[in-house]
Amino acid sequence: KEYLAGKKSEGMTAVAHSHYTKWIGRFVDEFGSCEVGAISREDVAGWVGTLDAAPATRAGHLARVRGLFSWLVVCRKLTMNPCAGIRAPKLISKDVELYTVQQAKDLFEKNKGESRELLGRLALEAFAGLRYSSAARIAGTDIKFADKGIVLPARAIKTEKREFIDGLPENLWRWLEWSKPDAWRLTPRAYLAAKSNARVRAGLPEVRNALRHSFTSYHISKHKDASRTSIILCHTSPRMLWKHYRGNATEADGVAYFEIMPPK
Repeated sequence: KEYLAGKKSEGMTAVAHSHYTKWIGRFVDEFGSCEVGAISREDVAGWVGTLDAAPATRAGHLARVRGLFSWLVVCRKLTMNPCAGIRAPKLISKDVELYTVQQAKDLFEKNKGESRELLGRLALEAFAGLRYSSAARIAGTDIKFADKGIVLPARAIKTEKREFIDGLPENLWRWLEWSKPDAWRLTPRAYLAAKSNARVRAGLPEVRNALRHSFTSYHISKHKDASRTSIILCHTSPRMLWKHYRGNATEADGVAYFEIMPPK
């Protein structure tokens, strides 16, 4: 509790603090009845190895627990970190999953009879690269048509820091004008349910962050400029985008993707 309270006082975001609390909580659930000094390197390594989770998640758990023990050493509550020498699970790089141009067209075409707000919020994910959590919380007043930009309030972005993004594709503005954001009323939960139904209606597979991945891949393939794309996505560096998204689509597909327009 002291460690987590310290992290919070250092300015850790609420989202990150929640992750730390959850992940370290699993470790405490396992070893909470033990004297902390009696927990060995073999205990920690064994616990990480038995977690029913993907390698990246297990590596994350180890990193959080390693940080906790490092703090205990700094505070002189321990003399040695039992995580020292434990190797993180090997991460296997996977190809980014995205929707084809035709699948993206189907998502909008086969849901054109649904609410305009649903398609407008989907357009924010597909053509501005917003995460669901951001697209679900954007209010009509956050969309600045005169400036051709979108305000991402702290409540609607992972970093919990207000951002303003512009330089967005023209088809996004066509979708937003058509969807009339001033009339948007869906709650995040209602949008999530409507989005799930829209995917099923279009016959698309469930792929985590599919629309954000699609935006990123097609934007880079069209513009050949990872820096430009990373600014829109509020990333601090284009290196990750260039590494994972370059070559996922052809330039022609990139052009076609951003020509998906609303009904006339």
